[in-house]
Amino acid sequence: MGVVRGPLQGLPCAPFKEESFVDKPVDIIQVAIEGKKVFVRINGKGSFQNSPSFRQFYTAMLEEGKGEFFIDLQDCPSMDSTFLGTLAGLHFKLQKGNQGKIHILNVNERNMEVMKNLGINRLFSMDVNPIDWEQHKTSSVKIEKATSIEATKNSIEAHENLVTVNQDNSPKFKDVLAYLKEDLSRKTGQ
Repeated sequence: MGVVRGPLQGLPCAPFKEESFVDKPVDIIQVAIEGKKVFVRINGKGSFQNSPSFRQFYTAMLEEGKGEFFIDLQDCPSMDSTFLGTLAGLHFKLQKGNQGKIHILNVNERNMEVMKNLGINRLFSMDVNPIDWEQHKTSSVKIEKATSIEATKNSIEAHENLVTVNQDNSPKFKDVLAYLKEDLSRKTGQ
């Protein structure tokens, strides 16, 4: 058993193991593709665990010339900052090539509040129109277990995206970015 530091100092806790986060089952990302449109349904949490696979998926879609993304969050109870930064990264890639647009569908109150607090809600078209998933042929994005280095690089990029979107996010993620960059340097020996 480890010991908690800070205000709850002295309380017992389970020892931290980096791989304990990586080995947990992740939530499901379902997709359907019709022409240049990509429909994505997040079933479960949008998190650092599924962000690298989501990023790989949307990168492949952009390379195929897809330009309009519909992200359905009806079954997504929460999103962490890494996932939100990954969504912002998709926006930047679409804008860079002047390729298309992102529609966020069925966002719950909690997720909307987080998006507004980070200032990323303005990047997307917000809709409440449900997608009839029954009429689409869907498949699931294979959520690959990212290496520790890949996950750290993805998290750095995602948090840098959030700072780019809104400079008010810089103090919020300053320590996170410093830690992640130090961690990456330690892992890569650079």
